[in-house]
Amino acid sequence: MNKLFTIFILLITSLNCFSTEQMPDLLIIDNDTIYLKTFPIEKLEFEKSPFSYGEFTFPHTGCWRGYRATWKIIDNKLALIEVEKVDSTHQKLNIVDFFTQNNYSPKFVNGYVYADWFNSKLLIYSSPYDYKYSGLYLEEEYEWSNSKHNVQLVFENGILKENNIVGFDYYKIGDKLSYEFSHFPPGLIKKKSVNLKATIMEVRMEMVLVRIDSYETEKKKEIEQIRKYFGNMVDTDTILTNPRYWIKKE
Repeated sequence: MNKLFTIFILLITSLNCFSTEQMPDLLIIDNDTIYLKTFPIEKLEFEKSPFSYGEFTFPHTGCWRGYRATWKIIDNKLALIEVEKVDSTHQKLNIVDFFTQNNYSPKFVNGYVYADWFNSKLLIYSSPYDYKYSGLYLEEEYEWSNSKHNVQLVFENGILKENNIVGFDYYKIGDKLSYEFSHFPPGLIKKKSVNLKATIMEVRMEMVLVRIDSYETEKKKEIEQIRKYFGNMVDTDTILTNPRYWIKKE
């Protein structure tokens, strides 16, 4: 009874498995580490879970799948490097045994499991909190995706067919950026989106300080909402942001 009650509480507090931001997988491409908000192993729909957390197969609602996987592009193929338990032990999974237990015979590249089952377009993550991320977060393309124009990676049968990711050294002081802002609260502001235009003033690690040159609106309420979204609680036109979520004018 206690177990059923616990499960019930978890269900009603989360509504569905993605109502809580999920811990990303990691993808290594050359010297860049990308954060994946789509999870290739889950495409296989294995019955057995990789780890046990007492009575459950997950540690908390921020990681329903119960693990974090690390991937790497090797010979232009998506390879599974590591699967780690999400707790203080950081236990490493025997990946081949796990796949075998789930009646799947994996292919290999350089000794690692090759994700030949993975077919996907990965886009810039459209979370309303993306301004906080110093890294680059990608998500799978869905029918309702807002950033279909911003395809970063394309995989066909685990082979990397298209790579549009740019490094942080691509951004310089004086660069012009644009951002399609569509995060106005429903009902309060009728405008669906505005195209922000900005200039990079300073480069700071994986973030840049920009000056907003145009909000594409003169309404105070809309401008305040835009500033608040980017974490700017004062009356200035400068914000700290991740430029890889913006579009650079060539």
